[in-house]
Amino acid sequence: MSQVTHVIIDIQDVTLAILKSNPPQLSIVAVGLTLAEKPVSAALNPYEYFIPPSDGIYEFSFVATRESSPARDARNVVYPIVASHVMTHIPPHLKGVRIHGSTSSRESLLSAPEKAREIVLALNGSVGVAVEGPITGGGPVR
Repeated sequence: MSQVTHVIIDIQDVTLAILKSNPPQLSIVAVGLTLAEKPVSAALNPYEYFIPPSDGIYEFSFVATRESSPARDARNVVYPIVASHVMTHIPPHLKGVRIHGSTSSRESLLSAPEKAREIVLALNGSVGVAVEGPITGGGPVR
């Protein structure tokens, strides 16, 4: 049986956390809804940029993969789904992330800009800062 990947329908929540690592990393966790019955996997696929986004908001598509089946549930039942992604390099101008589904998107901003600056300085070797735990919640639905 083959697999089918699709963008999920709705983004419910996005949470960011700085991971205590050297160098610091950004954990992104998103919760959404999908029509895919029994998804095999879920992922946040980052957009590729040749020039960093001018607003400092990095974008991702929330996708789910399921087994292709001729007897697929045609009732359009929604299922909750969670995906995560770790940014191993935090860009110096990053202000937050925007996660896209097929019918909605949700933003989450770093809620402590001074912490973000400290992290960037730590990445450059100027300051030794370790931040751990959630630092934001979901932003407005767009």
